[in-house]
Amino acid sequence: MGKYDPLGEHLRSLTTNVWRASFTEIESIIGATLPKSARTYPAYWSNGQAHSRAWRDAGWQTEDVDPGGGRVTFRRVDSPSAESKATAPATGGQVTRPDPSPPPPGTQSPDLAWIDRILAELAKSRPVFHSEADFQHALAWALHEEGAERIRLERYYEVIDGYLDLEAQVRELRVAMELKYWTRLLEVEIEGEAFRLKNQAAQPISRYDYLKDVTRLEKLVADQKADIGYAIVLTNNPGYWRESGRDAIDLNFRLHQGRELQGKLTWGERAGPGTTRGREAPIDLTGVYRADWSSYSEVAGMSFRYLALEVGSGEPRL
Repeated sequence: MGKYDPLGEHLRSLTTNVWRASFTEIESIIGATLPKSARTYPAYWSNGQAHSRAWRDAGWQTEDVDPGGGRVTFRRVDSPSAESKATAPATGGQVTRPDPSPPPPGTQSPDLAWIDRILAELAKSRPVFHSEADFQHALAWALHEEGAERIRLERYYEVIDGYLDLEAQVRELRVAMELKYWTRLLEVEIEGEAFRLKNQAAQPISRYDYLKDVTRLEKLVADQKADIGYAIVLTNNPGYWRESGRDAIDLNFRLHQGRELQGKLTWGERAGPGTTRGREAPIDLTGVYRADWSSYSEVAGMSFRYLALEVGSGEPRL
């Protein structure tokens, strides 16, 4: 019996689909002490490691590894022992590119389904990006390959008193996009390319800025500078899609799964000037939006997910 076989047996016995395990719990199950590397490097918990067969044979995969916090999440998958179609070198971590399942009826317009398809294709070649600019350029190229025309980056519009991240002509529609890329610490090598993602803080400001992007898109559509807009954020930080901080200073700006966003959104009473400086104005949404996060990729045991809010779609035509 292998060292981690008892872990596989434990996973088989669970009735839930997700198990957030502490390293102490795992040590108790396997009856042994975890090596130092398990408490130091996220790649140790990669689904591409030899010892990962114990949990993959049981029909589970790892994600959201937190060595500092001493925890790792196991998630049940459809088929046990499913081998990844793309694996990074041993110095990095496994890359899993999930095929997004169709959403429940009525939760997405055909326009958002179009964005899902574009991002699913992009994830096959680019599961992770070096920076927000890298993400913008890669998506622009993906749109070009899809047949989009008149693709522009960082175009100035007076109605928003600023620059739009990306615009393109897609069939008969003028499509405007605002893009964000929020990262937590990750160092990985994929097919000989090294990625060093920084641990970005200031989540309240990031949430505010994202929703500000939504209002900018609303202005562009209302002023007939665009027919449809998408505010897209890609992140490997689960703090954005998980609900938490019920008394947080940015409670009204939270983007967790299932959150409905509408109307005038303001900072909490405890928000200090250091946080709100330059962002004092409320976010005033004219539309109603629901935060539905989708899987993008799995890199070194870490999930990347994206949120796409659609602005001013009217009759879906993409």
